[in-house]
Amino acid sequence: MLGRLVVWLRIFDYDTLSALELHLGEDEDSRLIDIACDDGRVLLSRDRVLVDRTIKVGAAALLIAPNDVKGQICELMKHYPISTEPIMERCSVCNSKLRPAYSADLARAGGDVPRRLIDEGRELWACGGCGKIYWMGSHWRNIQKTAREVENCKLGDPEYNGQP
Repeated sequence: MLGRLVVWLRIFDYDTLSALELHLGEDEDSRLIDIACDDGRVLLSRDRVLVDRTIKVGAAALLIAPNDVKGQICELMKHYPISTEPIMERCSVCNSKLRPAYSADLARAGGDVPRRLIDEGRELWACGGCGKIYWMGSHWRNIQKTAREVENCKLGDPEYNGQP
């Protein structure tokens, strides 16, 4: 339901789990509620019944209504003081922490890393979980632009309507 929001929260360096990644099987909603309770996590969902059940047992939960990810981030920011500063600390794919990439990481990545980045001595990061290699390429400018746009709703911009 909120897969893009999960990715953005990880870009902002929030430890974020996704129900799809957890493979919870039967009675997924009850397991999600248990995780929220046991780990002190905030359950974010577009499912009103799940959110109501979670709140009823005393765990934190928030209904996320907007369809677009920028609106979802802004909805979250209305309730929680999250930072929207992109940080190269967490894998957007698997949630593991990133670390500097070593030559062995690059060898495992095969041709996924452009040779010119290595030749230029660009800073590269490796995921400790899935092995994905990261660098600040042209996509990083787009990430920073989106972060600036959602920052407007955090600042209480009266003109902001969830569609930067």
